[in-house]
Amino acid sequence: ELLKIAKIGAFSAGMCKLIASSVCESTYRATSRQVSDLSGQPISAQGAWNVVQEMGRREQKRAEQNAKLAKESQGAGTIETELLYEEADGIWLKLQGESRKKHGPSKEMKVGIAYDGVIWQVSKKGKKRRILNNKIAHAGFETAKTFRAKKEGLIASRFKVKGIKLRVLNGDGASWIQKQKRKNTITVLDEFHRNKKIKECIRDPEKEKTT
Repeated sequence: ELLKIAKIGAFSAGMCKLIASSVCESTYRATSRQVSDLSGQPISAQGAWNVVQEMGRREQKRAEQNAKLAKESQGAGTIETELLYEEADGIWLKLQGESRKKHGPSKEMKVGIAYDGVIWQVSKKGKKRRILNNKIAHAGFETAKTFRAKKEGLIASRFKVKGIKLRVLNGDGASWIQKQKRKNTITVLDEFHRNKKIKECIRDPEKEKTT
């Protein structure tokens, strides 16, 4: 408490991040073994589950607060940019247990990212790596309306929204993505769906290539 270490129960913020990262790649049982071996602090599979659930609740609260501030035009973002790039997509994930009984075998998780540009880094071997500058991301199994509100809240918490003159939204053309448009937003199809639309509208192979 004197050191003001953010924690959940007996676990520090760093330990919680380690648990969350491990859970994304393996089971809770495997996570408990890995974290216990690495840290020397024993944790059960149920303990790991409890930590992840609490992290989720805190993140949910933070996202709701950011959405509220954005709606009131009180976002605390400090990054200045006139151009903001956005990408959105839906990922269908298989469900288990009670979630499967409630929603069926799978459910769509909406995902959105935003960034203000691209940086190219060159490695010692001369290979170029593309990095999205000031990238932020939001994902959830929520309705389109709630997703948009939380995504806008996240953007407003990082960027000075009033200074953004143009937003470019990339997606597959799904209705929930198109509804994210604002007055200063243009939408574009990703390469795969752009080519698919061209083939649907133009039957001449030569004209397809020209288009």
